[in-house]
Amino acid sequence: MPSLIAARGSVVLASSVNGILGIGETPYSCAKGALHPLVMNIATAYGRHGVNANAVAIGTVESPAIWKSALDSDPEILVKIGDRNPRGKVGTPVSAMLSVWLRWCVFAA
Repeated sequence: MPSLIAARGSVVLASSVNGILGIGETPYSCAKGALHPLVMNIATAYGRHGVNANAVAIGTVESPAIWKSALDSDPEILVKIGDRNPRGKVGTPVSAMLSVWLRWCVFAA
């Protein structure tokens, strides 16, 4: 933390909509949900020293390699999951990356 404080740096964690909404995959949801109190504690403890801390709750991301077996079983699985996400669809790897990158850019300036 001393280097982060000296640089007045930013912490951006990639969380998940699963950690907020509880839409399945309990171990994954618990791990991602734990990032929210972590980032709040970092912000509370180090914000006065100029450190910014944020978590981006990314929704489900379409990735053929990860979803292959599920898609083989149910070709509509990503549509069904997307219907449960706040935006009503699953994201792309690029949209997920941009969410984190843009959040970082806002606080890095």
